[in-house]
Amino acid sequence: MNTNYTSFEIPSKMEPFHWATLYNLRSLNKLQICAGFSFLVISYLTACAIYLLQYHPLARFPGPRLWILTRWPYMRAMQKGTLVHRVQEFHSKYGEMIRIGPNEISCINPQAWQDIYGGHKPGQNFGRNPLWMSRKQNTANSILSASDADHHRIRRLISHAFSDNALRAQEPILQEYVGTLIRRLHEQTKAGWGSAVVDLVEWFSWTTFDIVGELGFGETFGCLTDERHHSWSALVFYFKAASLVTSVRFYPLLERFLRWWLPSPVTNRQDHFQLSREKIHRRLKGEKTTPDFMSYVLDPRNEERMSLQEIETTFNILIIAGSETTASALAGTTGYLLSNPLCLATLIQEIRSNVVQENDINLASLGKLPYLSAVIEEGLRMAPPVPSGLPRVTPQNELFQWSAYRSPLNFSRPNELIPERWLQSNRTSQSTFDKKSTLQPFSFGPRNCIGKNLAYAELRLILSRIIWKFDLSFPKEMRAYDWAKQKTYVLVEKQPLKVRLTPRNFVKHTLD
Repeated sequence: MNTNYTSFEIPSKMEPFHWATLYNLRSLNKLQICAGFSFLVISYLTACAIYLLQYHPLARFPGPRLWILTRWPYMRAMQKGTLVHRVQEFHSKYGEMIRIGPNEISCINPQAWQDIYGGHKPGQNFGRNPLWMSRKQNTANSILSASDADHHRIRRLISHAFSDNALRAQEPILQEYVGTLIRRLHEQTKAGWGSAVVDLVEWFSWTTFDIVGELGFGETFGCLTDERHHSWSALVFYFKAASLVTSVRFYPLLERFLRWWLPSPVTNRQDHFQLSREKIHRRLKGEKTTPDFMSYVLDPRNEERMSLQEIETTFNILIIAGSETTASALAGTTGYLLSNPLCLATLIQEIRSNVVQENDINLASLGKLPYLSAVIEEGLRMAPPVPSGLPRVTPQNELFQWSAYRSPLNFSRPNELIPERWLQSNRTSQSTFDKKSTLQPFSFGPRNCIGKNLAYAELRLILSRIIWKFDLSFPKEMRAYDWAKQKTYVLVEKQPLKVRLTPRNFVKHTLD
């Protein structure tokens, strides 16, 4: 009989079972499941992309699309040390306020300093980004990680150690170590028959590290005398590993795997912290005839106190903050000076014409040299010690120092060393255009760098005494030196700065 539908028959007896039939059926089901799952994933990712690009609260800000859609390119730039350079490229392309992540904005307008980092009403200050600034559980707060109330208390106690009066009392210590630096460099030139090529990055680091060791712990690290990095100073390499770990905090599971995979000395500062703790305890048991940081913290006239744990964590941070950043500024400024002979010659003329004897170089006399101050400001603009700035959790944005300082929106000829822009007597159209309030190398507001005065003092003393004592020049292999090409892992990974030093007296003697 003909029918209009497909008919089937029930077999009179069971057909033999074939495993291949079951395998094909299961394979078909797996394909269907995979296809369905893939469809859901693609649909979800598409919806996320549409939301991020079109409907997200930050969708109106321009930026590179791949960076907006995922954190992976941001992470890779952090890991390679090129984040500040990539952000600068994006600002050049998209403008002064750009989107560099799904929920992150970078702004280079100087008003951002006040809006983001400036003081606000109690309880309304913007906190530091926990992805960048975190602390382990069950550890005491430092001056960096403390709440606003605790930070205010800790900072008020430490601020006495960085006041103008304290700096005048500490000047003999600074002069002692800078004098040791000059003496050791002069010994290098004697060994080199009148001149020597030295790596000033190392010598600057040794000097600033010894200074902050004396001021912070009451004892030197012996870097200058031994001509070597102290084991504690090797902590600067921690920042490279820390950048790697920080970069994956957007994905917690990946961070856990990375911490498990990396060797503990790379991700754990415990050994270094223990060393600083021992030095702190020795200082607390001893007495100092010359003032150091601890003298002011322990002053019995203080109504408030820091706990022992707060002292340990805060002083642990002060060592890096007070040494590595100043050494970076010195190296960057010196490198740019040697790449700009006219600026170097002008600075030499100012220092050597106003200082009769080397003993006359002190903080009071150096404060009267305007071009020296201008060179230091321009050096900090061209080579900021912390190029990325300190990201905050804000309703809108953050500020990348490197991009802000290198933007033609803020400075004319931004990639050139022009100290004249900082001279009050300069009334050129160029200096009128420059937005000088953009430059805040020590950050801004209630959490700015507490050691600003000390850093300026070290920069003036070290730079002026080297220029007064030696003639400086680049050897042939350093003439293509470019500070801007160095990688950044929170701090700058400084490459060698090899400089030929020739004592002034030696040059005059040979000419005569």
